[in-house]
Amino acid sequence: MKVEEYVERARKAVEAIKGYNQEQVDKLVYEAAKIIYKNAEPLAREAVDETGLGYYEDKIAKNTDTPTAFWNYLKDKKSVGIIGEDKETGIIEVAHPVGVIACVTPATNPNVTPLGNFMDAMKGKNAIIVSPAPRAAQ
Repeated sequence: MKVEEYVERARKAVEAIKGYNQEQVDKLVYEAAKIIYKNAEPLAREAVDETGLGYYEDKIAKNTDTPTAFWNYLKDKKSVGIIGEDKETGIIEVAHPVGVIACVTPATNPNVTPLGNFMDAMKGKNAIIVSPAPRAAQ
């Protein structure tokens, strides 16, 4: 698939969730973390086998600890609509998506780096295109 096709699909994804409220966005973010957490062992095995980097047990720990930490950090943060208001100055902060975000995944961390990037992007109702390191393309 060409880059333009990935971008077009990502734009459609942004459009599909543009009406989501905070609760719906947070559910998507939570579910992403849950997928990595629940599949910690096979993802760890695949990462070590494919890249030849790291230790299986350490990757399992990363795949369980990091999604939990990311979720705990993001879960109570407003990211949809009005996210702040200063009554004194009359300034209102309104969150809105920027659209399509691209990221590169290192071979040393092929599971939780894209997860963190995805969770951050999704929290703002953005789509993300992940480009894996050649050594971790699977």
